[in-house]
Amino acid sequence: MRGITSLVTLFGPLICSAEPLVTITCDPPQGVLQRYGVTDEDRIKTTHGVPAPHLIPPEPDGYKGKPIFIIDSNKQKLTTLWADLPKDEAREVPIINYSPLQITALDAHPGPNGVVILYTLYPKLGILLWAMQYTPPLTDAADQAIYFAKCEYSWSGKP
Repeated sequence: MRGITSLVTLFGPLICSAEPLVTITCDPPQGVLQRYGVTDEDRIKTTHGVPAPHLIPPEPDGYKGKPIFIIDSNKQKLTTLWADLPKDEAREVPIINYSPLQITALDAHPGPNGVVILYTLYPKLGILLWAMQYTPPLTDAADQAIYFAKCEYSWSGKP
């Protein structure tokens, strides 16, 4: 029994490791941001009391950098990184749904201003849909943002 445990300990990481199945390089994501809360302008205009929170009209939003996504051959993990940032900034995110038509991963950052990000990749359409919800620091607001980006899918295996 001890010998089997030693073999599993030695070779387990080799058996469980997964090679990249697909590398996805996207254009800078563009979309809209919408907030429910109180703007700084509302606070300045109010002479006394706290203004009531309300739905603030959406505004254009986006990123300048290019995101890169790598999916492992086990189809369990999505690695996210940015083309213009160091590789140590990569983040591993669990895939919650995988099919040749749609790949979805969910990332949840803990903390009082935690961010929940839903990445949905559409290989046949060549796009990314990225939805994000969070509480901005130092506010009592709730933000949601949604972005789209054209992407190039480079497969090393069968989708």
